Amino acid sequence: MSIPVLLCGLEACPISNKQFNSLDFVLKGCFRKIFRTRSAEVVQNCMLIFNCMSMQECVAKRKCKFIANYVKSDNMLRLSKHCGT
Repeated sequence: MSIPVLLCGLEACPISNKQFNSLDFVLKGCFRKIFRTRSAEVVQNCMLIFNCMSMQECVAKRKCKFIANYVKSDNMLRLSKHCGT
């Protein structure tokens, strides 16, 4: 699956619940095709077995990592905001 392609840059953008639902639809569609099933229960079980998070959880995790890296960085924009220049 190309999850990184779907998630590219989403940690820096606000995302609505409707958009999360669309991303989850794509993810679950991939599981349906891989396991040749239409059952939502089978898809959910497969996602649990393979430790695959929902898109909302995945983006939240990436957002936390993005913010942590941003705070650690020597970004001039961040520094200018806090220095009042």
